[in-house]
Amino acid sequence: MAINSIGFRYHCIGKRNKPPCFVDMIPWEDSYTNVLSKFLLRIDLEYFQKLMYRGMFCSKYLDSMNQLLKLLLTADQVRKICALLRIITHINLIRILYSACPLKENTQLDLSAQIYAKLIADKCLIGSNFKQYGVIKVALPITHLTEIVSHLYKEHIFYSFRLSYGGILTDRFTQLVWRSSTSIGIGIIRKRNLVYLALLFYPKGNIRGQYEINVLKKKISWKKMIQI
Repeated sequence: MAINSIGFRYHCIGKRNKPPCFVDMIPWEDSYTNVLSKFLLRIDLEYFQKLMYRGMFCSKYLDSMNQLLKLLLTADQVRKICALLRIITHINLIRILYSACPLKENTQLDLSAQIYAKLIADKCLIGSNFKQYGVIKVALPITHLTEIVSHLYKEHIFYSFRLSYGGILTDRFTQLVWRSSTSIGIGIIRKRNLVYLALLFYPKGNIRGQYEINVLKKKISWKKMIQI
């Protein structure tokens, strides 16, 4: 079923409903890249990305996109795409607050992150072989998935901008906003009532001696961000 950008635009603007629920999450075995690619073949990618960005502040876009996706993909794939895009969008909004450019998704990083997330879920893997990448890994209850980026961001209260140093308590926050990082990959696996999330960043952050130029003070508030 092909849907052109005009039809998509009309569909998204025409309804006002509650935002979709991300709590009743789904099997996450297929990689994010494979799932999303099936959808992007059918739709105007640039316009879709604009709607996702605006959807952070306007529920009608998120809900309308959810309805449209149901026409093209399975319910499991719909939920996975919406959840992962919301996570990546949230990360990029935080980066903008700290004068860092938005991260671009990378296909290879997506696939590697998905493999890593599965290893964490299946084998309780703690260490990482991705020495060339910045790594953030999290395991949390499925009901807390929508709060994951906010949870990582809370580490900023422990970071010292005066000393340009954070340490182990702030490693995840500093990687999120690290200015030199340009690409991101995301992998996610559900196992029973837990979700295992793996994020890979390139170039990697948290490099000693480079915090001052890569972790800047917040330049804009959330209130002003919403008004942009």
